Amino acid sequence: MASNQAAYKAFRKGKSGKGSSTSSTGDKLFSYGTVILQRLPNGQTIGNTTKYSATTSKHQSQAGMNTADLLAVGVPRGTADLTPYIAGRRA
Repeated sequence: MASNQAAYKAFRKGKSGKGSSTSSTGDKLFSYGTVILQRLPNGQTIGNTTKYSATTSKHQSQAGMNTADLLAVGVPRGTADLTPYIAGRRA
């Protein structure tokens, strides 16, 4: 079983990859089927700040959600696109 770090690295490189409970499609990073980081065509990233479980919070932190350009809030579980939930730019 691949470590979640493999999915994080794949996302940073814009590639597909799979971890034990995370996966990357190249432009989106998922934790248990919910997108937690998304890269827009202009290169900006959206970080999902919604709180789920302790494990998903760990994934969000380790994946670099805190360095995202834009923040998304109130994202339901299972969501595959963060753009409708953008709350604003990181200060």
